Amino acid sequence: MHIRVHDQEIFTLPAEYPEREVHVECIADNAWRSYVNIDGLPIGAQYKTLVDEVKTVYDASNNLSEYYVDTFVSTLFHVMKMNDYPLSINAQQVLVVDIGEQEEPIVSVPDFIIRATRTSEMYAIRIIGTLFTFYKAFITPEYVMESLLGYPQERYMDVFRYPPPGQAAYSLNALDFCKLDHRKVIAHYLHMISTELTA
Repeated sequence: MHIRVHDQEIFTLPAEYPEREVHVECIADNAWRSYVNIDGLPIGAQYKTLVDEVKTVYDASNNLSEYYVDTFVSTLFHVMKMNDYPLSINAQQVLVVDIGEQEEPIVSVPDFIIRATRTSEMYAIRIIGTLFTFYKAFITPEYVMESLLGYPQERYMDVFRYPPPGQAAYSLNALDFCKLDHRKVIAHYLHMISTELTA
């Protein structure tokens, strides 16, 4: 498909993050390993729900059920207001693109799509358990036009990925929602995606 992937930050990270309840700063990185007294946490009800769902995913990491991850992600997106107009969350939406004169279909069924009614920007988030990788695609009109004729040969789609995947063959370098420093980056990225899509 003639895609160039660039491993770099999609958004500039601030020197200090503004306080957000979604950071759940009352939970240390190692607290996920043991019992979490959710009722006693000094956070609002929707964030207690989020913590409960993250803890469920964390505890089920050896038997990772997609149901638990989807529930956690759906709650996170709602807490981050990513389903407030003009944004909307679509789960399991079938996407089909016909390429070339023979109209060969390319099908994708992502777990979640965050759409905005007024933009053509495209972001993707890969989530495995509590691990996040962010992507932003830049698709030019010329690339789209060339795609209508077949697989692009001259034009490229540029995709930015953060964080980079790392060099190890059997490990995943990603942002972990169970780590406070990573949680702040994840919340910042979700906030910036929402801001860009609604601008």
